[in-house]
Amino acid sequence: MDGQELEIPLGDSLNVDTVASVHSRLCDALSTGQDMALDLSQVVSFDTAGIQLLVATAIAARNGGTALRYCAPRAELARAVEFLDLVKYLGSWPGEMDEQREGA
Repeated sequence: MDGQELEIPLGDSLNVDTVASVHSRLCDALSTGQDMALDLSQVVSFDTAGIQLLVATAIAARNGGTALRYCAPRAELARAVEFLDLVKYLGSWPGEMDEQREGA
């Protein structure tokens, strides 16, 4: 590993129609062993398949020793992740970090 972080834009849809291609890109990125940043800023459409892919990616990254962070999720996605109590599976989530800073 050379210390660089791979930034991976996930596009505007993270749903059953797109998860196969996104999964392939994420697997390729994980295979490099580099730390990853998932750019969620454009995701406006998502479903349970997309959420499942985020969780599976987090587990694979953790098992492989790859640091993974999430960048700029839109409010709808952030609310869904928090409502479904998935932060514990995803690891660090942007909204959670903001709340921890406010509570400190």
